[in-house]
Amino acid sequence: MEELKVFDPKDSFIVIGDEYAPVAGFAEDAFKDGKLKKDTAYVHDNHCYIYGGKLKGIAEPGYFYKNKERDELLYVPARNFEASHTSNIKTVKRIKNELINKKDVLKEREEKVDLTDIRVFAPPINDYDDPLKKLIKQVLAELQIDMREYSYKFKNEYDITNLKGSITKDNPLSIKYFLRWCEILELGVCITLDSPNDESKHKRLAEPISTTIS
Repeated sequence: MEELKVFDPKDSFIVIGDEYAPVAGFAEDAFKDGKLKKDTAYVHDNHCYIYGGKLKGIAEPGYFYKNKERDELLYVPARNFEASHTSNIKTVKRIKNELINKKDVLKEREEKVDLTDIRVFAPPINDYDDPLKKLIKQVLAELQIDMREYSYKFKNEYDITNLKGSITKDNPLSIKYFLRWCEILELGVCITLDSPNDESKHKRLAEPISTTIS
């Protein structure tokens, strides 16, 4: 497979973990030019990393960050390191070539395409879904929304794809994506922490502690 030397974020993308990200160039060059963009992938040492901004908490696999104390970049290898290799960067040209080479497979898949109305995004609620995922799915089931109506709230199509994937894939819904869903759907969040009523040998809260996120 040919080596990619020029990256067009409108045409080049890669999947790192469960994240789709456009590939915009080489990390060190963009860092020197002050052109790093969050949630965009960059190349470092023949592998892609998604830029996460300044490191403030726990570093996520497959991301790279600015070190707050030193003027340098911190890279965290993806869990599936081979999948983040530049050879896995996709372009429209590569996808077309892959489809041409897999005509029979594509034809078989076309016969199984569900042609029902897919404008409303309301994934079914599963028994094994975690509580946060169930909450968002319940909201979507009630609102019956067309995600295209909210497209102005996203930077690009990758952001929409990643947000949808956060509740359709088997992984637990992270607090990051839970709050992003609430932001997109304009929902307020109230979190309350309280000690159980049963007897405990540990100290208990005198009153519940609450916070509201809007």
